[in-house]
Amino acid sequence: MNENLEKLRQCFADSLQVDLIEISDSLKQKSVEKWDSLAMISLIIEIEAVFGVSFLVSELTELNSFSAAVEALKRKGVSF
Repeated sequence: MNENLEKLRQCFADSLQVDLIEISDSLKQKSVEKWDSLAMISLIIEIEAVFGVSFLVSELTELNSFSAAVEALKRKGVSF
């Protein structure tokens, strides 16, 4: 599996406090009970730190699924 994909999966697992095995392309915010506003902030901070990117406030609302995070990072120049 792609190294950046694994890094992103780990970001999600750590921030949402779920098992790594639960992180897949189909993961959505509404399907994870622990994915509240605080978990979202933790996730964004983690992604920004790991990938060396910054998200604009206007981009944050679209980060509501694993696949959306992949697409957002691709737009920032991260390869998957």
